[in-house]
Amino acid sequence: MPSVPASDLKDKGNKHFASRRFAKAAELYEEAEKTDVDDATYPSNLSAALYELGDYAGSYQAILRSAKLLSTNPNPKLAAKLSSRLPKALSHGLRDGTIVPKDYREEETTFKKLRRDTASVDSERAWHEWERISGEYDSVVERARSARTNFVSLHMARKSAHSGLEYFCVGHDHPMSISNDWGPRTKGEPFNICALSTERLSRLSYFWGGGGDARHVLGSIIGFSKTYLKMTPEKREATNVHFTLLDIHPTVLARDLCLFMMVEELIHLRERAHDELEEVEIKATLLYIWMGAIIPSYCHARFLKLVRSLLRDLSTSSFQPPQWLHVTADSIPGIIVSLNFWLTQLSHETVQEMLHHHCDRPDDNPFSFAPVVPSEFGVEDKWYGITQCFVPPGPLRFRHEAFGALWNSLPQSPPDALRQQANRHINKTWKPNPSLFNAFDEGDFGYPDVEFRPFQMVEQIKDFNARMDLFRERKIKNDCPAYSVIEVFFDAVVDGLIAFNGRVCIELLQGDVCQELTKMAYNVDNRPANFPRAFTRMWLSNVPDYTHGPMNIAAFTLPNLEQQSGASVAFNCLLNTGIWEGGDHFVYNYTPLKSKDFARFFGCRVIANNTWDDMEFSTKSLPRPLSELATRQELIAWLTRVLIITILPPRPPNPTVVLRGRIRYPNNLAAFFGLLMRLRAIGYPTHWLSEYLNDIITDKLVTDIVPYYDDVPNGIHPSTQEQWQGPCRKVNLDPWQVELETMVALSYEAIPFPTTVSRRQEDIGTYEAPLSPNEFGPATLMEMFGNHDPVFNLVFYKRGTKVANMIQRMDLGAMKEIFEKGHGKGEIYVLTSLDEFGLKKRIVRWRMGKERVKKMKTEKWVFMTYRIDCHEIGSSVTADKWVEVVN
Repeated sequence: MPSVPASDLKDKGNKHFASRRFAKAAELYEEAEKTDVDDATYPSNLSAALYELGDYAGSYQAILRSAKLLSTNPNPKLAAKLSSRLPKALSHGLRDGTIVPKDYREEETTFKKLRRDTASVDSERAWHEWERISGEYDSVVERARSARTNFVSLHMARKSAHSGLEYFCVGHDHPMSISNDWGPRTKGEPFNICALSTERLSRLSYFWGGGGDARHVLGSIIGFSKTYLKMTPEKREATNVHFTLLDIHPTVLARDLCLFMMVEELIHLRERAHDELEEVEIKATLLYIWMGAIIPSYCHARFLKLVRSLLRDLSTSSFQPPQWLHVTADSIPGIIVSLNFWLTQLSHETVQEMLHHHCDRPDDNPFSFAPVVPSEFGVEDKWYGITQCFVPPGPLRFRHEAFGALWNSLPQSPPDALRQQANRHINKTWKPNPSLFNAFDEGDFGYPDVEFRPFQMVEQIKDFNARMDLFRERKIKNDCPAYSVIEVFFDAVVDGLIAFNGRVCIELLQGDVCQELTKMAYNVDNRPANFPRAFTRMWLSNVPDYTHGPMNIAAFTLPNLEQQSGASVAFNCLLNTGIWEGGDHFVYNYTPLKSKDFARFFGCRVIANNTWDDMEFSTKSLPRPLSELATRQELIAWLTRVLIITILPPRPPNPTVVLRGRIRYPNNLAAFFGLLMRLRAIGYPTHWLSEYLNDIITDKLVTDIVPYYDDVPNGIHPSTQEQWQGPCRKVNLDPWQVELETMVALSYEAIPFPTTVSRRQEDIGTYEAPLSPNEFGPATLMEMFGNHDPVFNLVFYKRGTKVANMIQRMDLGAMKEIFEKGHGKGEIYVLTSLDEFGLKKRIVRWRMGKERVKKMKTEKWVFMTYRIDCHEIGSSVTADKWVEVVN
């Protein structure tokens, strides 16, 4: 069969190129080059297609081949194209790491000739940019790690008025065994561990973002150990599993650490002869600490003894955890604060007051319905209604006045005198559960609101025990039902850890889920080098309700998911489940993309997307072919939509009024910048991203995307997409330009594409100013809106200007007028990412260019707080109060 002429192949390639089918065009151009090796046109065309695909190294090599052919057969027009393309390919390839200096140092003569023979304004601009980028290469390599560290230090969520951490001490989810499923409601086939290769079994890793009360880790030890014991000896020998339990709250980890250390005590008891009463007491302590509002005095004493021991060891670096447990170094200071708080600050707390806050009965809470308690807990439920505690097991019951007689009188109605005697004993000798108290609560110190159904967690553990077949040989004891459920559960945990025999590690990690995962992805986390940074399966619970939903999962969680079959991340929605019409509505509200487009834009799979069940995403091998991703036009339009919704978010419902329709839009410009940083790994060409970011930074963005003007009582719906379209015009990004410049300067050497910002890390300073409650508006001080919601910006402005007058009537319309009409250039700056902020902090801390702050001080600027939900402004803080913080 005769070969196709090179010119015909080129013509076919040109048609594909014109239709933006660059991969197919590249195939044809490559074939044409092989057919006619002496014509410089074909490698030149190939270089253009490869450049558009983001294959800068391939484009560079094709340019070299073409340029060398031109040396014997000159073609000025073709040479001009190469001269314009070559420095661009080099610049992008050097910054994204696909080209290194050894690739071009021997080609300097070719560069100089091509540049000299084809000088033009556009090509000279590109060559000057290449000189800058190549000249700073060594510095970029040297400072890349510090730049990555700077980037992950940027807070990706706006600040809230209450900077204290909300403490969710009791979970809602049914316990899971993550090695197999996402819990009892999982649909589809379970994850088959036994079918994995020995190589993959040797590096299994699981992650919980929002580990909470550790029920999932404990359940997974049980479930995985049962699977482990079914493996072949060869696979058991190969198996190593790592569990990472992350939570933003140090007190959560302090509580979990205590639970794990009591489990270790039970393991030690297995290894030696011991008093059975000691074992019962440890298990009772686990029951009351894990599930109770109040605890017996002997359990309280045992718990505080453990707290005291941990506090001593952690404070002196002498902590020797069990072989199966690791506490990350950065997590220890917060854990110490919590342990010390429990040990020293709760001596005056009383059972009576604690029980006043324990809303367990329907009569106490008008929003509750009478729970249906399974029959096996019916008697103990009546007991709880009298005493507000779980019944101690028989061997311990004799320690409690009137408990034996009261228990034996049930389920009949016991005499009032017996009730009163038991309750007097409880009030006199029992203690509030110290692990429920939050050391990081900014409010006036008081008792925790322990508004949970006492038997809900017991029922969930019972159901898990049944699902794991733990009741085959052991039954729920009628004499102490709740205790016996916990006993079976923790015995199985102990059995599991013993069965693993050193093949499991549980890591406790404190921090924000997006920030900590980004540290891992950028390899700047302070964890042991052999710890995993990509995970087999990840469970986020309903943390995405608070961290911008699927957007941040795609940008800051999927990068840490193994690109292997079966690897996935799952989560649920609990904050506002009822407002979503379905998965598309939920995904669109946060992204804004429909589920199908979400998967295409991010190069991932949407496995399950029902807001009433667990939702599950997985990744594909990256980078994806460009033909599978969004087009350049689609990507830029979507990024602009995300940018606008970030700086001018829609107004959510007042959370103090619409309790079940609460929607958070926490992402700030740091999150948007992080999204741009992520897109290269997915497969998008960096020249798309570079040109777009430079348009923003230089305030040259032209778009037909308009801000979303409506309130969002039920979230942003996919049907509103047409409302985003408007006239094409240049918008004013000058007020937000300063913050992006700061982020780029701090992260410059970590950015995988060229940018035009001239400032660097050393040009940015950290500043602090006093911010008393008097500087906040009345809606904040009176908590008329949600003070835990991340809604605050700082607005800096120059006094005596038109924009200063506009700000005094600050509302959404004023900000949109500045955005649309260009008012206040150089006279107003908005910061969305702050280092420190809060009503009780009494300071605000931010980062900004040193020269800019110096100029602002000279011109006597001021700043004020600004809420993006109710558009309330605070009082002005003058520049003479701003102080640079020297680290």
